[in-house]
Amino acid sequence: MIDSERSYKELKEWFADKHVAVAFSGGVDSTIVALAAYEALGEGAAAFTAETLFSSGGDIEVAKSIARILGIRHFVIQVRLPKRAVMNPPDRCYYCKRTIMRCIKRNGRVLGFDTIVDGTNSDDLRLDRPGIRALNEVGVRSPLAELGIGKGGVRGMLKWKGLECDRPSNTCAATRFSIGEEITPEGVRRVNEAEAFIKGLNFKLVRVRVHGDMARIEVDPFEITKMVDEETRFSIVDRLRRLGFEWVTLDLEGYRTGSMKETTRSTAQINRH
Repeated sequence: MIDSERSYKELKEWFADKHVAVAFSGGVDSTIVALAAYEALGEGAAAFTAETLFSSGGDIEVAKSIARILGIRHFVIQVRLPKRAVMNPPDRCYYCKRTIMRCIKRNGRVLGFDTIVDGTNSDDLRLDRPGIRALNEVGVRSPLAELGIGKGGVRGMLKWKGLECDRPSNTCAATRFSIGEEITPEGVRRVNEAEAFIKGLNFKLVRVRVHGDMARIEVDPFEITKMVDEETRFSIVDRLRRLGFEWVTLDLEGYRTGSMKETTRSTAQINRH
């Protein structure tokens, strides 16, 4: 059984004698890192949120709100992503993460922060994530991973601190587009508006995946039956068609991570045959 109090104490102690800039998305991982850093260091810690083309709808406002609750100083920095990232290659996350972390490091040093940290946890290290290579190259430290704290430990610490720990995860808008498809501001706007509309119908977890003129909707598997209610279905189809999608589909497998990679592999297999 995870001892949340002990884990949090170890996390706070990790920050001793440092001045840290926390790469802060407002997700559960970076939230617990930012809180521990602030409680350990006070003004010796600050949170930095990058606003990019790939920022999903409401992400920045969520990060601002959570930073205010934590009490930590918070900076939002505009980051222009390189063309390589915008073209959405398989290792897009590497180019995106490297650019963002370099920018946070540069801004952090100007303000006197000698250490850049993020919310990568020990479970993340078991996954195929090109962005982790970028963290190593830029010299970003990941206290959760270094202490062996995984997602369960993070949620346990948040609960122990009396903070919300069941927020649905939200990845960047780039994960809504097929590998190799250039990501445009207009494309991101359509996705953000589509997801905001569906969430407004009381769906907690929503992804609108884009395949050309088709929108493939993923929701929590437990909410699929609610999605096919006639009135709900017609309102979603109408709204997404007005956003420019010619076809609107519901993925019967429901939400899952990495589904755009699945479709890329499937398309490649079909083309080979």
